[in-house]
Formats: sequence, structure tokens, C-alpha cells
Amino acid sequence: MSEIRLNLGCGKTKLKGFVNVDCEKGAGIDKVWDLNTFPYPWEEGSVSEIVMDNVLEHLDKPKRVIEELWRISADGARIRIMIPWHKKMTTLWVPEHKTEFAPEWFRTFDHRDEWHVSAYGRHGYSPKENFRIVSLRRTRRGERIFRKMPMVTRMLIYEIEVVMEAVKD
Repeated sequence: MSEIRLNLGCGKTKLKGFVNVDCEKGAGIDKVWDLNTFPYPWEEGSVSEIVMDNVLEHLDKPKRVIEELWRISADGARIRIMIPWHKKMTTLWVPEHKTEFAPEWFRTFDHRDEWHVSAYGRHGYSPKENFRIVSLRRTRRGERIFRKMPMVTRMLIYEIEVVMEAVKD
């Protein structure tokens, strides 16, 4: 498997051993790329790991982004995505958030999952993008950092974290 590891939309959070990608130049940015621009500049099947930490909700076409992540991923590549949990209404408080997500949204990309079958099976259409969901959970992140802030701000720490593996057969 390829050794290319991507930290997409990294902002100020750089990961060692990853190609740190952001839409603006800055210290530690290895590649400047607008994630709303397709196709991404990596070859099909060339990436072994992808991290997107609170990025997907800012992008124009999240389904298209998932399709592109699948395209550039090698078989078995691991994709880890963290996003705000819509039940805590973070998309209402942050104007830059373009999409709300529920955990089930990701399950439609796992062809073995009942959500995928329910969403696509009866229509005779199934996207080629297939991921195996390794873990899907709601998390609370950075609670100690936000403890002194008002309760409304503390609610921003609720997230969905999904870890998926690309399936290419």
C-alpha cells in the first residue's frame, strides 16, 4: 500500500508524517489546495491514510468529497473524519458550517450496512464508493479547555468521529 498520508484542511494542526494540506499558505503547510476543487491532485489509489478534522462541514459538496476520498484511497486505506454533531446545533452557531451531519450519513457509504441498503437498494442504484465502517461514535472533545466558558460554547465540543476503510474490489 502507498505511504502517502494526508491531513486535509489541516489549518494550524499539523501532523507528523502526513502531507498537511490547507487552502491557504502558512507555516507547516505542505500543499495548498482548495478541497472544493475536483479532482484532488493525487493519483487514483495512491493514498494510505486520510485525516479530516472538522473540515467536511465547511465544504460545498460533502458527498462529492467522499467520492474523491475513495478515488484517491488505496484498497484498505484508513479515513478518519471528525465533524460537529448536528444534534448540538453547532451548524447554527458557526456561519461557515454548510452541512449538518448525523452518524447515519456515513453508514450509507458502507455497502454492507442496513442504511446503505435502505437508501439505495430498492432503487436499483448503488454508488461505487464503498467503505467499511471501522468505528462511528459521538465524542466529547477538549472539555477541559472549554470548562471555563459559557455552556453554549461548551456544547461545541460534541462531535461525530468516523473511521472508515476504503473497499475496492
